[in-house]
Amino acid sequence: MIKLAVFDLDNTLLHSDKHLSERTVEALSALDARGVDVAVATGRTESTARPFIERIGVVSAAIYNNGAIIEADTTLVETIIEKDAQRKVLEDAFEAGVSVAIYQRERIVGPDSERMRLIEAFARSAGASFDIKYTDDFEYLCGIDAYKILVELKTQKQEEALQKRFEPLSAHVTKSQDTFLDITPIGADKGTAIRRLIAYYGLSSEEVAVFGDNDNDEEMLQAVRFSFAMKNGTIKAKQAATFVTRLEADRDGVADTLAHHDIFKEGENR
Repeated sequence: MIKLAVFDLDNTLLHSDKHLSERTVEALSALDARGVDVAVATGRTESTARPFIERIGVVSAAIYNNGAIIEADTTLVETIIEKDAQRKVLEDAFEAGVSVAIYQRERIVGPDSERMRLIEAFARSAGASFDIKYTDDFEYLCGIDAYKILVELKTQKQEEALQKRFEPLSAHVTKSQDTFLDITPIGADKGTAIRRLIAYYGLSSEEVAVFGDNDNDEEMLQAVRFSFAMKNGTIKAKQAATFVTRLEADRDGVADTLAHHDIFKEGENR
């Protein structure tokens, strides 16, 4: 019987326009009512995820920044990128002329760029309350605590070059969208985070279901028996998952799966 269900946010629970549908909220509430704990696992930082978590209303645990922060009844994990790795990422990004954004709990920091402006606009439109600081002071950026560094790519060639340069670093590197590299502390990935939650709740991996859509969900989708990649997901996500949803996120693929898949019909009241 499934006792914990964990969901990515963007392009999994959220539509591509960052809309969280009433149908999805109702499906998660019904899941909670049947005795299944609901958690989210996102590359977002806490402040930009909060409006969606509050809207869902039944979230009992959250994985932020791909696992750099894990919150349940208490803070289970909080870890930052090693400063040597942080400096190297920023050096290579500045040299390549790509946009970067440093994620903290309540603040996002980085040079002024279209990506930073979009982050601010999307977050504000969702009702997020957070600080955004625009600065290209390299030494300042190297010295602040970073739970995640988002690097925006321009070309496939650039992606391959930067990934190769980041490989030796004491950090975890993955993609969260086609043009985004996510750099988090070593060991901060959604798979490791899911295993920590499983241990915290005293569950087996067969009592957990997870949903995701992108490369940064790969480890999470591999960590449990009942894993679902979204129909709109990446090749890596689909290859890592046990199942693929019938519908895309924009058509409420999570809600559809919760309504029709047999494993979600076995829940019982607490």
